[in-house]
Amino acid sequence: MTTTWSKLICRAEKLLGGPAPFINLSSILSSEAGSLASRARRLAGNVDHPFFSTVRSCLRGKSVNNLFSISSTLSDRFSASVTSERPSGGLIVLLVGQSYTSPTNSTKLYSQHRSISEIFETVHTAVAIHKSLVDLNDLHQNTGDNDESWLKNMEICNKLATLSGDVLLASVSTSLAELHHDKVVDVISEAIGNMIEAEFHELATNANLETININSVVTKWLSFVQLSRGALLGSCCEAALHLTEKHITNLSAIPTDKIYPDWNNLSSIVKRFGSTWACLTRLTEEREHIQRTWSTDQTADAYWSTKKEMRCSKRNIFAYHPSVIPHYSEFGLNEPTFADALLTSLSLSRTRYKLIDVIDKILSEYNQIGCELAEKLREYFTLIVLNSEQCSTYSYTNPYHTQKTTKYSPSTELLGEMVDKLISDCNCSP
Repeated sequence: MTTTWSKLICRAEKLLGGPAPFINLSSILSSEAGSLASRARRLAGNVDHPFFSTVRSCLRGKSVNNLFSISSTLSDRFSASVTSERPSGGLIVLLVGQSYTSPTNSTKLYSQHRSISEIFETVHTAVAIHKSLVDLNDLHQNTGDNDESWLKNMEICNKLATLSGDVLLASVSTSLAELHHDKVVDVISEAIGNMIEAEFHELATNANLETININSVVTKWLSFVQLSRGALLGSCCEAALHLTEKHITNLSAIPTDKIYPDWNNLSSIVKRFGSTWACLTRLTEEREHIQRTWSTDQTADAYWSTKKEMRCSKRNIFAYHPSVIPHYSEFGLNEPTFADALLTSLSLSRTRYKLIDVIDKILSEYNQIGCELAEKLREYFTLIVLNSEQCSTYSYTNPYHTQKTTKYSPSTELLGEMVDKLISDCNCSP
């Protein structure tokens, strides 16, 4: 019987003692934050601002939004996509962190790993909320709405989005400070900077699109996804390992020189593993979106002039003609995809062709990139297994004695099954 994601996630939650943490709202609901929430509730029923669809999606613990429809005024720019059934990034962080804790099984260390998992979710949510800001000048030009009250409410929602994202990021700063680990602060801060940098990437801003060619599409897309998705997951996995290193090296009874020969190398491995996992997940979700929304039967005889039909929205997000290329979105916000970049490059060399030929080309390119990412993911996981086995060579039996064992941790074993499942979803076998 084929293993499903729901079964793997259920096993992981049993192993970890519960689901991966999400945002700890109780820790940030100060009087000021409560005032923001009260103001947002009053506006939610009257204003169709992407801030609300983003928040609704986040509070349900979803990485993408398809739960709440929005008005036709904005639907062309803020579309929905299908909710992912795959494990959250926070769950991957916990499994990676627990792969190296078998010598100690420390409750304190596990609590710290859960804090890193919570930080991952909080940062993602904060950045998504900040991205939900709407350019009111562009919106007014596109909709032609002259209702001053409506525009004022949209402006208020922009302010709510800004302040809400700031409150979440402030809570992240507090959580990082409580961990008392300089390296953890550094790697998470760098990841947040990378996510902000992704907002100015040429695929996100539509800058220099005329210079894109087929040979550079893969490189540009990978650089964008590594910044926007891979950086944070990779850095959180690395942060979890740094916390494990600090904990184990403080236990004098554990011969750490034999367990971990090179912490820096291990940190690099888990960081690349987390980043590659995020990139392959994104690639798989994009391809599934294309296969789900582009019906071969409907497009077999269709012709399409890319130079005439392709257009970019003023929101700095790729937005093609909805009858041809339905939008891919995360948190209810349109996201540039590899297919977008590839179609842009094709438009420089062709002006008219069968759409079915384009779909075949795009899916073929997705498969090729998927195989390359799957091979890297398998390589990094193999290195994690080797080091996890070395870590588990010593099991902590009492404060004065260590005993050899040969089996690596259950977290590592389960993580391996998830790697197999993700590669299977991508239909790639390295």
